[in-house]
Parts: sequence; C-alpha cells; structure tokens
Amino acid sequence: MALLVPDGRVVVAGNTWDFNPGNRVDDKTVEVFSPAYLFRGPRPSITQAPGQVGYAIDFEIETPQAQTIESVMLIRLTSVTHTNNMDQRAVGFAIVQKDPKRPTVLKVRSPANATIAPPGYYLLFIVTGRALSDRIPSEGRFIRIG
Repeated sequence: MALLVPDGRVVVAGNTWDFNPGNRVDDKTVEVFSPAYLFRGPRPSITQAPGQVGYAIDFEIETPQAQTIESVMLIRLTSVTHTNNMDQRAVGFAIVQKDPKRPTVLKVRSPANATIAPPGYYLLFIVTGRALSDRIPSEGRFIRIG
C-alpha cells in the first residue's frame, strides 16, 4: 500500500508471504518516501479552513500566500485492502477570488456533487507554482466533504 500523509511524504508498506513447506517467508517492509516537492523552497501554509463543507458552495481558506496560490486540491483518504484502493482520488477546487484588499484570504468553490467527491474525509492542500516542476504544496489539512 502507498499512503500520502499530511506532511506530503508517502509511506509505502507491505509484506511477502510464501507458504511452501519448509520455506515460510514473512518479510514486512515499511519505507517513507520524501518527494522532491518537499525541497523546492518554503511551503505555503493553511492558517484557517473549515472542518466541513457542503457541495457547490464558496468558502474561504486563510493563508499568508493567498496571492501566490495556483491550485487547491483534495486528496481522498486511502482505503487499501489486498493492494487495491478503490476509493483514492484527487479533486481540484475552483479558485473563485483572490482579493488584493484581503491578501490572506483565498475564496474557493467546493466540488459540485457527490459524483465528483463522495462524502467523507479528505486532505486539503494549497499549491504554489504553475509548472509541474515549480509546484509546492502546503501540509494537508483534514476536511469533511458532504
């Protein structure tokens, strides 16, 4: 299994089983991967966000970097079983407004419906940079959708 943790690292874990007589193997492994985006520079931070939002509503995220945020993402919490994750998804928010009069507030619109983002818990990330090689995510913040 692979698990994205709120600080942006990825935990990979698993085991190997071999039940051949006389050759029982039970290798358990856990590795922590730190992606390159963690080392690109200062990370944006979410100073305030709601703990729950409904569908198709505008809400505010407070961040000192509001004027430099290029995208807002939801990553659904994992539900791995037997190496399969049928529930993982990434969903983008529409940025509705960056107001120079309120430089620490980012107004965004939640997903339109449960088809796009089934009800439940997600990690909310704000991301700077337009080019893939320039993107830097915040630490994730738990939010309930629906």
